[in-house]
Amino acid sequence: DVREPSARSRELCFLGSLDWLPNIDGLRWFVERVMPLIRAEVPEAVLHIGGRAPSYDVSALHNGSSVIVHGPVENATEFRRAHGINIVPLFSGSGVRIKILEAFAAQCPIVSTTLGAEGLPVTHDHHLMIADDVQPFAQACIDVMHDGAHALRLGRAGRELVAASFSWQTAVASMVDFVGSNPVAPT
Repeated sequence: DVREPSARSRELCFLGSLDWLPNIDGLRWFVERVMPLIRAEVPEAVLHIGGRAPSYDVSALHNGSSVIVHGPVENATEFRRAHGINIVPLFSGSGVRIKILEAFAAQCPIVSTTLGAEGLPVTHDHHLMIADDVQPFAQACIDVMHDGAHALRLGRAGRELVAASFSWQTAVASMVDFVGSNPVAPT
């Protein structure tokens, strides 16, 4: 069931653990430094923040108009689709970014930092937008907001990447190939 999100969304979305320091730091950076630049050009822009265990710092970002902290969400896919462009403003932490794979699977456009997309076989401006500084990150969000066709292309490319590289079928096939080419020697 693939339903495309709105092509011209003025909404941004972050979904993740809201008590994890890299997420807290990234959200504070985004709200305090990036969001004002976005709102200067797109005054109706809104950031929706969802996830478990909102810290005091994350809860304090809620202002009821341009930043709304929802806390835990019942359906991550619907939350992502309902709130448009997914942001991944990470500057620390490690590991595969499951939040990006989930957003790709939901066919949502994404704007991420380089570290946020680390470990994934992605290309800037094809699968997602990548920016590491305030102005370029804001501009990437604005560009995706203003260009619905580009938002849809990003969402589709992300979905195709997940289907081709991260599906259960692909994982099982890779495991079978690995086991078949690396037999266990008798002991």
